[in-house]
Amino acid sequence: MKMTNDLIHLGLLGTTGKELLPSDIPPFLHVTLEKIKASQNDTEDGFYKIAAALFTCCRSGAEPVSRPEAQALPEALPEEKAYLSVAKARLLSDLLQNNNISLLLYGYDCTIRQNQLLPPGCLPDMLSHAFEKGNPNAYEEKKRLSQLIGNRGNWYLQRQGLQCLEEEKELPWDTSTHAQRRALLRDIRLRDPQKALEMLCGEWKNESAQHRAELLECLEVRLSVADEVFITEAYKADRSETVRNTALSLLQRLPESQVVRFYWDTLKEHLRYRRFFGWSVTAIEYSEELKKYGIAEISRNKGESDSDYILRQLCESVPLAFWCELFDCDRAKAAERLRENPPFAKYFTVSRPVLRFNDREWAFILSQKTSQINYAYIPLLTPAQREQLNFNNTPVEGIHPDRSWFGGAGEPWGVNFSTHVLKMILGGRFFYQDKETSELLAFHIPPEMKRHLLALEQKYADDAHGRAEYCRRIRQYMEIKNELEK
Repeated sequence: MKMTNDLIHLGLLGTTGKELLPSDIPPFLHVTLEKIKASQNDTEDGFYKIAAALFTCCRSGAEPVSRPEAQALPEALPEEKAYLSVAKARLLSDLLQNNNISLLLYGYDCTIRQNQLLPPGCLPDMLSHAFEKGNPNAYEEKKRLSQLIGNRGNWYLQRQGLQCLEEEKELPWDTSTHAQRRALLRDIRLRDPQKALEMLCGEWKNESAQHRAELLECLEVRLSVADEVFITEAYKADRSETVRNTALSLLQRLPESQVVRFYWDTLKEHLRYRRFFGWSVTAIEYSEELKKYGIAEISRNKGESDSDYILRQLCESVPLAFWCELFDCDRAKAAERLRENPPFAKYFTVSRPVLRFNDREWAFILSQKTSQINYAYIPLLTPAQREQLNFNNTPVEGIHPDRSWFGGAGEPWGVNFSTHVLKMILGGRFFYQDKETSELLAFHIPPEMKRHLLALEQKYADDAHGRAEYCRRIRQYMEIKNELEK
């Protein structure tokens, strides 16, 4: 194109006094000629422009299409923020191209914190991906892009007939898909639980039974006693058994709910503990009320009576505060006593109430007092708590980090826990390269472990299953993370 422009200018040398008249050019360029003349004070510059227009039309072999109904497009408003550097914008584009979505979202977050905008050149691809049908991360991408595309990005979306999230607004509920509504509801629950509950109440009757159940599950995010009235009403009045079961499950996770209070009061009538004499149990008869609150009647264990089975279910359905009251001691001592001497010891599983109530302190106490860590507790523990655990006797074979182990990208792990996770992934007999996990590990493994990763690369240099490449990729992603933060 540069050579073509140079030839045009060379061919037009000496045309200072030359003026093109309507008779010199085809009729379809007359309007263009008049516009150029009206906007130019320099006749030679105007001559260049009309000659270039004539050359373009002749070269293309087509006349300009006459569109009398065409309207001039409005211009985008000027931006108030600076653009991201070309190098970082290219890095984000590469992450999108390679489908490194976790790193891409982190890059968006870094750009927001740096109070910058994405350059216009990379917006079409990024917006197209965010609006792609079936994209499971669509809501998260749109939420971030709403703060990154600026006036030019919004101008582009209007031209495409699309609507992006605005910084102050959420995705419109009425026009959203069910999957988008679930993502929206969970997101708002994190920021404003009461507002999310009001949104759900407003559209509740318009949803199908399956959708009601799935939306109701979203209330598990920051579940509190403020949700009990709505959940209880759904449990008592909804026609769908699926919805009622979902509601009951939520009420069972709420330590202050009437359902848990029923378990508490019933258990107090039938269970006693004396320090020197141990457990004293009074048999219980099955009732409609027990059935109503989700307690099963008949045990599948041949050595367990139905009465013991009912009481054991109640024991596995009350919070640690119940045991504090029963043992008359603080939480740490109650957790330890229950671990050492549980009622119905042959079948009692202490992890069930710990996980049901998401009790972080209870999980940490139990994890400190055992020779083998229960991996189910890991999502409940903070990075600082995980770092205090002894993993020496905890098996790694057949275990893989769960998505729930990873918190926010700005929440690094310690060396102890990171080392154990790498051992878990690389040390087992079976290994497979999980791209998403390698990205997430790059967020959480501390920078001081890069040498350890390099040593692992050397250790597995001859591994035919790609362990060395996996370690190298984690280090590469850690470097990309650092670049995005600059």
